[in-house]
Amino acid sequence: MHNTELSDFYELLLMDYAAGTLLEAEALAVASHIALSRRASRIVREYEALGGALMGECCAPVALREDSLAAVLAKLDTPHDPHRACRKRHVAKFENIPIPDPLYNYVEDISKPKWRRFSSVEFFDVPLSCCKTRARLVKVPPGAHIPAHGHRGIEITLVLQGAFSDEMGQYEEGDMIVLNDTIIHTPKANEGEGCVYLMATSSPVCPKDMLTRALNQFFTRF
Repeated sequence: MHNTELSDFYELLLMDYAAGTLLEAEALAVASHIALSRRASRIVREYEALGGALMGECCAPVALREDSLAAVLAKLDTPHDPHRACRKRHVAKFENIPIPDPLYNYVEDISKPKWRRFSSVEFFDVPLSCCKTRARLVKVPPGAHIPAHGHRGIEITLVLQGAFSDEMGQYEEGDMIVLNDTIIHTPKANEGEGCVYLMATSSPVCPKDMLTRALNQFFTRF
């Protein structure tokens, strides 16, 4: 992240994921980021451990099922490597896009994805169970840009392939960018190979001039 406020929000987003309080599209973006980032994976494990400790201190004990001990012992016998997903990085491809396990679980059964187009940009709606948020795969060709815009809520962008830049910096594969409603930006794909990213949001886009209001066609119902 590129300023203290947004860096803090990034940490809070990982904390909310560990607590299980994110909406579906947000949780999907964060889970996919964790699969690609050792640092994010470590932070989430720390938050999960903290949450477990707090539950142990603050929650009254409850009776366990009779098979609980056997289930725990069975899991202890199963080899586990917390960094497996991180080392493997891209575990599958969808439309020649390398994607991590959490996202692949949403699209693996789609044989003919319905890509739509706005100008030179292509996008595909990831099917979700929750209608309160939206997740999209977005393909931006080399050198192309999306007009300047902001959002009424939070925008989470996870770079899956290539890179893009905006007024705040350059973002590459595995980077997750969290923008709040104070930010206006103009994403531009790199000149070499363009960019493919996952975008999760719960609020409509806010184009910043009359010409870019056509962008609403691209962000319909976001």
